Amino acid sequence: MRPIKMTEKIYEEILAEFKTKMKNYRLFDGKIKYEQAYEYTEGSGAKIIFTPFAFAKMQALIQGFSTEVAWHGIAKRSPESDFEFWITDILVYPQKVTGSTVKSDVDKYGAWQRGFLESGDLETFNSIRMQGHSHVNMGVTPSGTDLNDQKEFLSGLSDEDFYIFMIYNKKGDRFAKIFDLRENVLYENKDIEVTVDGAGEDIEAFMKDAKSKVKETYNTYRYESSYRSPYQNKWASDNWNSSSKTKSDSKKGDSKTGGKKSSSAYNYDDYKDYKVYEDDDDEYGDLFDDTDTIEKAEQIVEAYGCEFEDALELLENGTLK
Repeated sequence: MRPIKMTEKIYEEILAEFKTKMKNYRLFDGKIKYEQAYEYTEGSGAKIIFTPFAFAKMQALIQGFSTEVAWHGIAKRSPESDFEFWITDILVYPQKVTGSTVKSDVDKYGAWQRGFLESGDLETFNSIRMQGHSHVNMGVTPSGTDLNDQKEFLSGLSDEDFYIFMIYNKKGDRFAKIFDLRENVLYENKDIEVTVDGAGEDIEAFMKDAKSKVKETYNTYRYESSYRSPYQNKWASDNWNSSSKTKSDSKKGDSKTGGKKSSSAYNYDDYKDYKVYEDDDDEYGDLFDDTDTIEKAEQIVEAYGCEFEDALELLENGTLK
């Protein structure tokens, strides 16, 4: 937590510290640079509480758009605590977006705001105290544009106002800031708890725990051009016609192959019912197309000289044991 406005106490501390530092300061290039960060060492953090409907609307925007998207929130300070802020609704304003940018539609945004005034809905107009947007699948660290936008918002606030900034992505990561000018406190990520009213548990804590238990895996195909299969009889079974082919058969060949080992030596009909799970996007998983599986296996056989059964194992398990 850090101060937003200069207080008399901070002003005096800066002057005293600056005077002390300057006594023995030597100018290297005729310039003086002075920078000091201030943080509050006492006090509790802030809490943002979403109503269930507001939270659901925000998540629908984040997950429903493949591009960035922005929104405003209807936010009010809790009457029970100066450090709790309720977000009761989410409003989408006119904007232009890409996969990595979002900008207000200048020609339409003003008219959108005036609509509240013209309809006499001053309560909603005066309660727009939150700006959020998505970073799709990217990290939620604010960009330079984000920080400049925050500075512009801050310059237009009165000494009694507050304003909330939030960035989310599809993974559930979030960045949050609360500029509370009335209390003269800037709250940032670590200072802010985000909850949903009536959820019964901390949603962010739930997601953090879930991510610690769910590990994403990837299929990696590892093989070398000098590969020679030690698993020649590994898949020997009546289900595989290739198991009946011996080394002598491969060397002698037949009238079709001319003694050369070829993927055509394997009968497609023997493998047409073989399916491989690629991932699990739905309840049962997405299956390779039959023809695609056979073609992939044949390409591996031709390129690396391995057995057809081993190529199938490679496609199924991602590597050979």
